[in-house]
Amino acid sequence: MESPGWLWIALTIWAAFAQTLRNTAQRSLTASLGTLGATLVRFLYGLPFALAWLACVHLWRAEPLPAAGWAFLGWVTLGAVAQIAGTAFLLLAMEARSFALGVAYSKTELLQIAVFGLAFLGDPVSAPVALAVVLGTLGVLLLSPADPARPLAALVTGLASRPALLGLASGAGFAFAAVGYRGAALALDGSFLMRAAAALAAAQLIQTLLLGGWLLWKTPAVVGATLRLWRPSLFAGFMGAAASAGWFSAFALQAAAHVRTLGLVELVFSYAVSRKLFRERLSRRELAGTGLPLTVDGNGAFEWPEHEPALRAMDDAELLYIEQPLHPDELVGHARLAERLHTPVCLDETLRDARAARQVLELGGPLVWNVKVHRVGGLSEVVRIVDLAREGGARLWAGTMPESGLGSQAALAAASLPEFVFPSDLEPSSRWFGPGRDVIELTMSGGGRMSVPRQPIERLLVPGRLGEASTLLLDLPARAR
Repeated sequence: MESPGWLWIALTIWAAFAQTLRNTAQRSLTASLGTLGATLVRFLYGLPFALAWLACVHLWRAEPLPAAGWAFLGWVTLGAVAQIAGTAFLLLAMEARSFALGVAYSKTELLQIAVFGLAFLGDPVSAPVALAVVLGTLGVLLLSPADPARPLAALVTGLASRPALLGLASGAGFAFAAVGYRGAALALDGSFLMRAAAALAAAQLIQTLLLGGWLLWKTPAVVGATLRLWRPSLFAGFMGAAASAGWFSAFALQAAAHVRTLGLVELVFSYAVSRKLFRERLSRRELAGTGLPLTVDGNGAFEWPEHEPALRAMDDAELLYIEQPLHPDELVGHARLAERLHTPVCLDETLRDARAARQVLELGGPLVWNVKVHRVGGLSEVVRIVDLAREGGARLWAGTMPESGLGSQAALAAASLPEFVFPSDLEPSSRWFGPGRDVIELTMSGGGRMSVPRQPIERLLVPGRLGEASTLLLDLPARAR
């Protein structure tokens, strides 16, 4: 099948556009399922559409299915596994303290694609292509720099750090995926459409089995939630398969470095979608005085099932989660509500101890938890809850009440655990006591981060202030009289 020389350009632009729509569809799914759960949606619900596309190409062109040799299986497996590995390394980079540096280095994918494509497939890299790859990489890096004040210097000085190495590994994973998919298409006989469709179907099958099997083993609750959210997942899966069809077809026609560099046009589509499609929603947030994701705390004020319509209406607000909408003892109501809302439901007062957490998981959710160390009975109980959260796929954040720097140490330690993925409710000392008055001074950076102590608490106490605070507390009853 002869194809015009410009066809790969049209296919790449389509793939970038479809990927923008897929990402838009995945936004609420990521909040409910986490990054890996939303990634599984892309594979699991995209697989039927990928197989349907392969069948359509087969019937439309009356073309036999290509024979899959060892070369094809090797390339497509490399691409499928490398794409999952790239996602995993990116998540690890984002969990690191200097996560922005890791994310920035993950965007060296274009450079690595050019190198790997030349080394393993013999795809030539001309001077104009090399210039485009370098400029495209620099442009993406400068769009989201690790340090806005000195973007290039931060990249150079942080090269040997763990986040940077994780970011490079992520970029390598995505680069090997692109090269692997092109290699798979080149290893087959037939038209470019048939080769692309066969490679896509095989890749999505491998990824569904690998990622689905791993999540089923580690966090089966995430897989269950993925199946419950099948309605919004269908569109995300369809657009994911449509985008992949474009990428794979373009890879079958042109070098991966050309395709992925032109694919940066996705940034333009993403900007247009955020400005046009979501203009009304963004304007409401701006009118509220913030551009940040919002949450709502119901404090148990809603009744189940009478107030379900009111809670459903909050889905349009694109909240990060709705905290404790129902009475603390309403376990079944919270579980049913979590199934019916796109917005994640967060438990606060319901989560009294690990026993309550276990019952929540057995009911199927909710899977966002506010863990307050003092409410659940101390760090030992927190560890039990964290173990359950890890097994069940729940995502946590640490809540507190107005507390001293001494009382906040346990929550600060808990918030540093990898299962605590949402911003935690910890305050600097000046918020409650004013500057220079807390027994242990807690400070917060301009970016909203707090350091986790690496030494015993007694070494953190400010000399003299504990005695002063104790004296004031002892004097309170006398003053009250």
